[in-house]
Amino acid sequence: MKKITILVSGLVLTAGVSLAQTLSPTVIGSAGETFNGGNVSLSWTVGEIAITTVSSAGNILTQGFHQPENGIAIGIANQDKLFSINAFPNPISENLTLEINSDKPESFMIEVTDILGKLVKSTSVYVGDGQAQHSISMASFAPGAYLVKVTSSSGKFTKAIKLTKI
Repeated sequence: MKKITILVSGLVLTAGVSLAQTLSPTVIGSAGETFNGGNVSLSWTVGEIAITTVSSAGNILTQGFHQPENGIAIGIANQDKLFSINAFPNPISENLTLEINSDKPESFMIEVTDILGKLVKSTSVYVGDGQAQHSISMASFAPGAYLVKVTSSSGKFTKAIKLTKI
């Protein structure tokens, strides 16, 4: 009986190793192409608009059917470092202060809208030396939620901040 158990275990182990699955990167999509040239490879597919990648301790899990073969990421640099805005205090009782930081001199359009989207205040401010503070009087505004939208004159940077008037 012991010999039969060892023989069956050996056969199962051998069958498991010899019939193990291997996966190679393949994509079944409605359209797509792969281009290779020199040291660069470009692959694209049509059909899935978003995927998520999760990584921890050397393990990487990418959802979706078009997965990269290596971990080289290319893209546009984070432009949030070029433009930032702080609005305080929040909630507001009388005056709102906007602190705008920009890496280059530029004009910015400031629009304040109520919760229904009605424009209640519009102004512009010039940021010359990288940082500017602009004050907006909100003493006459009704209590409620407001949206402050700041847009650069070039149109490259836009940020919206939700505020509460008390």
